[in-house]
Amino acid sequence: MKAGHNIVMHILSVENLSLEIAGKTLFKEISFGMQASEKIGLIGVNGCGKSSLMRILAGQQEADSGRVDYRRKLRLAWSDQRLPEHSSLLVKDYIYQTQSPRLQLLRRYEQICQQLAETHTGSNRQHKTGRLQNELDEINHQLQAEDAWTFEQQILSILREFGITDLNQPIESLSGGMRKKLALAQALIDESDLLLLDEPTNHLDAATVEWLESYVKRRSAALILVTHDRYLLEVLCDRILEIHDQRIFSYAGSWQTWLEKRAEREELAKRNQAGALRRYKGELEWLRRQPKARGTKSKSRIERAQALAEQAKPRRETDHAGIRFESGSQRQGKRILSAHNIGKSWNSHWVVRNFDYHFKQNERIGIIGPNGCGKSTLLAMLVQRLQPDEGSVSAGVNTSFGVFDQLGLDLPTGQRVMDYVRHNMGDAVVMTDGSKIRAADLLERFYFDDALAYRRIELLSGGERRRLQLIQVLLQNPNFLVLDEPGNDLDIQTLAALEDYLQNFNGCVLTVSHDRYFLDRVVNRLLVFDSDPQKGLQFFEGNYSDWLQQQAPRAADTSKSLPNGQPVDQRNVAQRQSTERPQRPPRKRFSYKEQREFKSLEDRIAQLEQRTSEINAQIAAGIEDYTELERLTGELQATSAELETSYERWQVLAESVEELE
Repeated sequence: MKAGHNIVMHILSVENLSLEIAGKTLFKEISFGMQASEKIGLIGVNGCGKSSLMRILAGQQEADSGRVDYRRKLRLAWSDQRLPEHSSLLVKDYIYQTQSPRLQLLRRYEQICQQLAETHTGSNRQHKTGRLQNELDEINHQLQAEDAWTFEQQILSILREFGITDLNQPIESLSGGMRKKLALAQALIDESDLLLLDEPTNHLDAATVEWLESYVKRRSAALILVTHDRYLLEVLCDRILEIHDQRIFSYAGSWQTWLEKRAEREELAKRNQAGALRRYKGELEWLRRQPKARGTKSKSRIERAQALAEQAKPRRETDHAGIRFESGSQRQGKRILSAHNIGKSWNSHWVVRNFDYHFKQNERIGIIGPNGCGKSTLLAMLVQRLQPDEGSVSAGVNTSFGVFDQLGLDLPTGQRVMDYVRHNMGDAVVMTDGSKIRAADLLERFYFDDALAYRRIELLSGGERRRLQLIQVLLQNPNFLVLDEPGNDLDIQTLAALEDYLQNFNGCVLTVSHDRYFLDRVVNRLLVFDSDPQKGLQFFEGNYSDWLQQQAPRAADTSKSLPNGQPVDQRNVAQRQSTERPQRPPRKRFSYKEQREFKSLEDRIAQLEQRTSEINAQIAAGIEDYTELERLTGELQATSAELETSYERWQVLAESVEELE
């Protein structure tokens, strides 16, 4: 695969790219281009090759054939789903590995300061000190000229958002989730022209996802995003690329536009298939009527019939009918599940305490809160996988749990997917309308085509294994579903199928999720881990968007308790959370000059964004006059640079406003 530069309109161009892994063709001769500042959402079912394509674009993997061309001197940053290696490397040294010129200046400044501190002895000490001091003065001048000291504060602010405060700790001391956050922070800190993010919201809580959305939206850098978060796709992306049936389809617009255009594409495909089937039947009838002696003419008609037969084959669609098993056939009794003042502490800190609640039939509850606050701990106690330190949990005799958590189920090796599903479901499973569905049809509804259905389980990708685990949980026919971050490692299509299933599920649903779209579709009540020690665990009537709307006025009450209910004592949790995030130092009063600058920056950013869109539209429309194209390209670069600077200054002032609030 060759890398070089492309025509001036594109920062990246993919031509006839193909990849096969373990005998499975992921994509074949796909091509697309990308313009500066464009933000693309890359979607497709798990196992279709999204992550592989991202690794190829990042230069971390080779394609079987084809090429990727990059604009000259393009700076690229990427963050994928794999963990940074265990290493004695310090967090700050890991961050310094970025390509950011300003960060490299800061690193060199720190190195010289350290060398000066260590230069105490030796005959040439004075000469060496003078040389280092001269270099330090020169770098300090560059740092001031490029506003690098402000940039350093922005870096620290980004790291704080991910809960990273100790820059001198080794990476190997971090948990897996924190190492993934560190890798994402490094990619965001890098002053790149193109940002590649593969499932960046995994392991983030809802508040951090919202911060990430705001941060990426303000940046003028181009973006290719793989995510199951549909709100993120809707807000950030102006174009959708879908990998489907080894091909790639491009849709201008956001996630909702893709839904509409995909439906049109599939309807057209159905009409074409129906037309091909009619013509195929006509060809067969013609061939039956012809005498065998007319060999030459018959041969051409046979070839035509064969081509029509191929076109008439049913195509596997990405939007199947909803999954509606005869779920919860074991009716729930009057007593479903009760928590009697349960509590759990870790390392002398209470993460849950005095939680008392009696679940009702067909409740749909979503649990939200910061990472590490105790959401998964609460779930584990409720399904009796974890013993409370105080209180007790009791389930009704007819309550049957189905648990889909982040650990997943143990899947056998050496067994085909089809055989495994048949073993667990029998010949067929009953649907809510009384009809039966065979194993092959069930697998197809979860996007297992014939090739995947007969693949050995150990050869499945991580996302495909999660889909199979989800099938296994649903086949247990539970009447109380417990879902811990179901969006992690599931693609958008499978999430939509699960949401459709839950709409018709006859039982209780209790889920921890940071996926805002999923919560809006599935739940009608939230259990909120609040940081206010006076409120503790609070119930809120409504979905996630309702809760966000209530949170908008900061002075308003941030939760709504159930009638006659008492908030759970969660003081120790709140105290622990308050120590996890460092307190920002007090800041001087926001001056009138800064207020004027803040307001003018907002207006200027709007003007620059509008002009950037206009220039991109002119370039995309095609310009034959090279001189005019060169002028527009130069203006685009200058406008983008000013926009980036304005974004950075706006962020500094915005953080100052937040501190005052």
